[in-house]
Amino acid sequence: MKRALLLLALALPACGSAATGVGVLSAVDAIGRGVAHVAGWCDERGIEPETVRTVYKAIDERDWRLALTEATRLVSAARARGDQVPEDVEVTLRLAEGAVAAQAIQDGMRAVSQ
Repeated sequence: MKRALLLLALALPACGSAATGVGVLSAVDAIGRGVAHVAGWCDERGIEPETVRTVYKAIDERDWRLALTEATRLVSAARARGDQVPEDVEVTLRLAEGAVAAQAIQDGMRAVSQ
């Protein structure tokens, strides 16, 4: 749970400013970190290694929707084989879903305002 709260704190906007030299974690960075956390948990357990590689490749290519879709599939596969999904993994996955939705809304608003 502590890791999930840390990730939530990292995902919040305005975590720093350019004036102080502290970078701000963008929504897309939060998505990447969150999905990588989920994929890492699955990788440690040997859950669908090919899908884990697909998630990491999607993260590298900044294809957030694919990364999130495949990470969700990994967690479902873990449940299907009887693994207990830790709360921090579940919360992180939900935060990444929210970040993807927020990014889509932001992109839509930007397109409408142009």
